Amino acid sequence: MLSIEAIIALIISNGFWISLLVLFLNWYEKFEKLVSLVSRAFSFMKKAERATVAWGIQAEIDGLRRSIESEAGDVLPYGIRIEWVQQTSPDAFIKGNQCIILLNHHRNQATNLVYAAVAYVAKSLLPHARQYLDPVILRSGDLTVTKKIVRDNKDALECFNSEIVEPAIASEPGLRNYCTIMEGLDDRGLFSRVMLRELHDLGESLYPKFGSKAVADETRSFVEAMERMASKERGIDAFPDFLGAQIRTSLVLLGRKGVIAQHGISPYLAWIKKCLENKVRTIYILASGENVEGAKVLSKWLINNEKVEKMSDQDYKIRFDDTVLPATCIGFRVKEEQAGDSKSTRVGTESVEHHTQSYGLVSDLLKTPASCLEDVLRHQHVLP
Repeated sequence: MLSIEAIIALIISNGFWISLLVLFLNWYEKFEKLVSLVSRAFSFMKKAERATVAWGIQAEIDGLRRSIESEAGDVLPYGIRIEWVQQTSPDAFIKGNQCIILLNHHRNQATNLVYAAVAYVAKSLLPHARQYLDPVILRSGDLTVTKKIVRDNKDALECFNSEIVEPAIASEPGLRNYCTIMEGLDDRGLFSRVMLRELHDLGESLYPKFGSKAVADETRSFVEAMERMASKERGIDAFPDFLGAQIRTSLVLLGRKGVIAQHGISPYLAWIKKCLENKVRTIYILASGENVEGAKVLSKWLINNEKVEKMSDQDYKIRFDDTVLPATCIGFRVKEEQAGDSKSTRVGTESVEHHTQSYGLVSDLLKTPASCLEDVLRHQHVLP
């Protein structure tokens, strides 16, 4: 058996290295294949890890997309696919019905989620309406939707706030106010169900025309009007409609305690009649707490009006004064041939009044409490 000294002497001798070189040259091809197999194994593991990260991000964003779609319609029309690249700045493009995100992989998955979400929303949210929106409305809308994607991930939310939101607000001082407005609308269930839906419809009606300052200013005024309605205190009157050149909508707010109990739905029918005469294009019936039942009854009554068609009916929860309340938002669209014809809309509302008068209901029925009204209407065959 060779001693340690003899082994060391052999290693440092020229003959050892020459023998090793000959062996390597003779077995080079097999050695190369072995290295290739090991490299492929590590590469596969790396690709599998990145594929898992991509799938997780895509699932997060797709989940939010489906949720908003159920509330606002087709405001995020594209799916998402992530492709890992070496470039430092995220990029995105549309291919078919998918938004392709080109993203440089980061070891922190929360960072990957944030930058993928930012790129996706900037390319996919309201694609036909973006060119018509006021820049601060567009940017704050993007940030609000992106925050909805990342807010349940603590690390991602911190990254989003520090790396995306704060720099954006520092460069655009008015942005914080509109982000706060939209967050308040979201808390009350109106951000997607009313605001995004109306901006989507604006884009669909104007695309592919060029944008203008007048239209952009109107979108800002619309968001501000929405904020006034959403933040008003109970019992305080506000103007629940917006009558712009492009956006013409009204909110029927069943919010003052006791109105339905004392007066039935007569005040709300009168308001809807006024809306139709003012050529609104959409009407949203909104209620929370004890007034949800009255909103459902009012909605069923409005369905009988041939001048409008129901486009959405959603129940959800809101927080009001630290109390979680049931809420509802029921949207109606005025049919196109009626929206521009005040005479025909007037006839339409009068036909509803005549229909109720034919059953002798106007004096008593319109003052019936909501808890009893639906049964009365059904008994008189006004409701199915």
